This record gives sequence, structure tokens and C-alpha cells, in this order.
Amino acid sequence: MRKYVHRVGRTARAGRAGDAWTLVEEQEARYFKGILREADHLEKVKRLRVGEKELAPLLPDYETALGQLKQAYAR
Repeated sequence: MRKYVHRVGRTARAGRAGDAWTLVEEQEARYFKGILREADHLEKVKRLRVGEKELAPLLPDYETALGQLKQAYAR
């Protein structure tokens, strides 16, 4: 099994429940699903398909954040 490290922060602290979200582009879903299967986690992950219509309201904030990230790394 190839190692896949995905850090989403500590979602469950001191015994509290938490959620973690992983965003996977459609062309990468097959590989991610294979990783989950090899780790015996496939049945533990819920799939939620999000379309462009649902993402449209988030696009301005995404573009702003991406611009700030580019500026920070250009220094």
C-alpha cells in the first residue's frame, strides 16, 4: 500500500466527536477509493458529490484566498 498522509487537523479532542472532510476531484476519486479500500476504511467514509452549482457561491472567497496565498509565497 502506498502511504497517503492527509492531515485535516484534530477533529476530535479529549474524546469529543468530530468530522473530517476530504475534497477529491473526480479524476482522482478512483485512486482515493483504492487507498481507502486498502486501509479497510472504504465503508467508513461517506461520499458526497458536490456540483458546480453548489460551489458557485464559494468561488469569490476561494479566488480571494488563492490570491493571498500566491502573494504570500511570492515574497
